[in-house]
Amino acid sequence: MTKCLSELGEFEAIRRLAQIVDPHADMLGDDCAIFADIAGVELAVSSDSMVEGVHFRLETIPADALGWKLYASTISDLAAMGAVPLGLLVAVQVPEDYSVEMLEGIYRGLKEASAIFGGRVVGGDVTRSNTPAFCATAFGVCRGKAVRRSGAQIGDDVWVSGTIGLSAAGLGVLEGQFDFGPADNKLAVEQHRRPHARVKLGQELAERKLATSMIDVSDGLIQDAGHIAEMSRRTLQLSLNDIPTPAFEGHQGFDLVHAISGGEDYELLFTASAKLRADVAQLTESQMVDGVALTRIGTVREASAAKVLVVDASGAELEVGQWLQDLGGRGGFEHFS
Repeated sequence: MTKCLSELGEFEAIRRLAQIVDPHADMLGDDCAIFADIAGVELAVSSDSMVEGVHFRLETIPADALGWKLYASTISDLAAMGAVPLGLLVAVQVPEDYSVEMLEGIYRGLKEASAIFGGRVVGGDVTRSNTPAFCATAFGVCRGKAVRRSGAQIGDDVWVSGTIGLSAAGLGVLEGQFDFGPADNKLAVEQHRRPHARVKLGQELAERKLATSMIDVSDGLIQDAGHIAEMSRRTLQLSLNDIPTPAFEGHQGFDLVHAISGGEDYELLFTASAKLRADVAQLTESQMVDGVALTRIGTVREASAAKVLVVDASGAELEVGQWLQDLGGRGGFEHFS
């Protein structure tokens, strides 16, 4: 019987399609495709899309913020490989009666983000469609070796940048689900609408050869930790108490499950040798890179299975799927699920 996408889920569908085009291409599970030895550098290429009604609603995001978010989310994939952004192609699909003012606002947001994160919009395409959709393809180069998801080693530390869960909280505020007070509401909404791709941090981790594996947190911390575990064929053990969540976590019903499964944080989750712990810590102590803190949240264990384990406040170790099921949560964002 022919299956539909809702039965497969997003990530199984990606795996199947990857097997068709090139069953031996190890790059197909990473944030970017890497083309090596082009003029002595590695070229990183990635794409991302935003579809109205799936990724955004016009009631909750202004046009310029939508452009910013499209740019940042696409460039974030380059950051996860340690690449330097060069340019972005943007394909626009909109109805024939779509507002010109809206479209111009989106492009102003793209330009504003490019000034912050590097690169620039260098071209694209515009076509007619019943549903507004915007697809961006980013190009960058790696000065050294790209950092893949598959490099985590037994005994490595697991680190994450910034604060996890602000974007999910911001979406909840916009949808009337949470109210943390004026200051925290503003902080969360701004992070949801205008996330920051950790481009400089990714470059530093790659060029200093600190990160053994890396991914940007777009689908949720737990989901993305699972991608590293799967690609590296390792077990990641995460301490729930150590995950940096917003100060208002625990208020208004916004809990740890919301924070670590909401996604769209665009922070960097990476592994690094425990021997280099002081070198990684130095980056955050001086706040020399992106002005963002780095937090050690776990360790990489033996490859009995590619999975994620969590240690709760009592010290109990649980398989993350069981822990989430017990709390009635989900692991993160996935299309078709």
